[in-house]
Amino acid sequence: MDVTVMEGPPPKRGEPHYRAEFAGEAAKEQVISEAIASLAADGPLGGRESFRLRLCLDEALQNAISHGNRRDPQKLVRLLIFRVSEGWEIRIADEGRGFDPGRVPDPRTAEGQEKESGRGLLILTQYMAGVRYYDGGRTLSLTLAARRRAE
Repeated sequence: MDVTVMEGPPPKRGEPHYRAEFAGEAAKEQVISEAIASLAADGPLGGRESFRLRLCLDEALQNAISHGNRRDPQKLVRLLIFRVSEGWEIRIADEGRGFDPGRVPDPRTAEGQEKESGRGLLILTQYMAGVRYYDGGRTLSLTLAARRRAE
């Protein structure tokens, strides 16, 4: 899986196009809907693009809640979306201990097929133009390529 691990924090980007901060799963669906609506306000999303974006946001936010914050209601998940030259950068940060994405088994291998983890990361690498981790695995940066036309 094509994932880049970067040392230190992600680069500064200025003011985000969209931001949300929440704890637990209760607000996740609302945050996903708001984030997609904020991107759609910049130009219509095609059906395939909207589906892929919703799926990736759901996977990434759920990973931050479940694996990063270990469902601790005192810990927050932060979602920031920035306009960048390639399109959009979607950042998801949790308050967990971090992790090494290189240790996540690839679900396309015989070893990975036996595991319950790794499928979400595979989805992100398949549908996003870039997947990077910062801060010891506590911050995920997804690149959503600029739209050429609605699908």
